Amino acid sequence: MTEPANQSFVFADFSAGNDVVQLTPEISRQNPGGVRAFDGDDLIVGSSDRDIVNGNRGNDTIQGSGGDDYLRAGQDNDWLEGNDGNDILNGNRGDDTVYGGAGDDLVRGGQGNDLLIGGDGDDVLIGDFGTDTLTGGLGADKFIIRADTVVGETDPNLADLITDFALGDEIVIVGNQETIQLVASGSDTVIQLSGGDILTVVANVTPGNLQGSVLAAFSSDRAISIG
Repeated sequence: MTEPANQSFVFADFSAGNDVVQLTPEISRQNPGGVRAFDGDDLIVGSSDRDIVNGNRGNDTIQGSGGDDYLRAGQDNDWLEGNDGNDILNGNRGDDTVYGGAGDDLVRGGQGNDLLIGGDGDDVLIGDFGTDTLTGGLGADKFIIRADTVVGETDPNLADLITDFALGDEIVIVGNQETIQLVASGSDTVIQLSGGDILTVVANVTPGNLQGSVLAAFSSDRAISIG
């Protein structure tokens, strides 16, 4: 998966209302920098080629189709769906639902309390800010948890939740490099720093089953700079 080139967007403000836009392969090829909507609660459906779409303002629904798409939501509460291909999806601001679909996708929440779903394939899910719910789906998935966004967080109900950790998945802690602790909490495991800050809760998994699957990384790693 690669980021889109640093090109200008084609500004497609169809109206200040709620628009329905069906992209075609021709539109995507003619506008390699992508398309961008403005105001309104828009529905933008991708083409069979690689699409680059920015939803901007409004509660938008952006759906990829074929191709390796880059879909970026805007400032409000949006729905992103990659469907086929190895897609990059970024919820940006707001409380978003971001669904990768088929393929090996990068699914990122951004700001807000987001629902992230990888779907089929070996996906990377990044919760970022807010109280996020991460579901990898099928495949060997990687959950990226940012320690720099949870300073002072001691309530597990306000931490990110990983719902379906399975054998072959990895949890990567990025940022604050205090000692990482795995603490049993009923049938779940709380991952926290030695100072007590809670990073995430892993549902229905014991600390013993997470041994060797929780890794640490530097915040300059490429995974969290995409989007």
